[in-house]
Amino acid sequence: MIRKVSKFFKFLFIKTKYLLAKLACFFKKKLKTKIFFVFIERGYDAQDNSLYMFEYMSQYYDCYFILPKKYTLPHSIDEKHKLIFGSIKSFIYLLLCKAIISTHIYSFVPGNFSESFKMKKFKFTSKKIWLQHGIIYSFHPELVYPNANIDLFICGAYPEYKSIIELYKYPPGIVQYTGLARYDGL
Repeated sequence: MIRKVSKFFKFLFIKTKYLLAKLACFFKKKLKTKIFFVFIERGYDAQDNSLYMFEYMSQYYDCYFILPKKYTLPHSIDEKHKLIFGSIKSFIYLLLCKAIISTHIYSFVPGNFSESFKMKKFKFTSKKIWLQHGIIYSFHPELVYPNANIDLFICGAYPEYKSIIELYKYPPGIVQYTGLARYDGL
């Protein structure tokens, strides 16, 4: 019972930040017209596919990475492009960005509540791009369309791409075979 109450208040706190961020978006005219992307992994690290994609995309676009307050930044992320995990500013950027890019499907919402709430309580109009962590080798029913709220599903291997299209029933164009972003760093 105490765990449920604690979880409820934690969710309420995060939802309040989200609503404040939504309100603040009305006053952020400069950000509304700017094209930028937000990267997030689990909210406490920057590595793997999203870091390599961040490094590449930062050459052409404004990109931001959501990380904890006390986190040693990789060389490719400076303080100016770091958003603090769970902050109102991070919610504002998530609400106004062109796309949210993550290697973890349920990391789109600071606080990791999206796993239990599946993004239904948080309305982000930004595109959600899932880079994945690696190659999917077993069936995950939670990923079957439309269970997962994904606008672009990146596959790292051609056989994976074919099986995702056949087994997961995504509409044409959502699943793309690009290879792994981190391949450049191996």
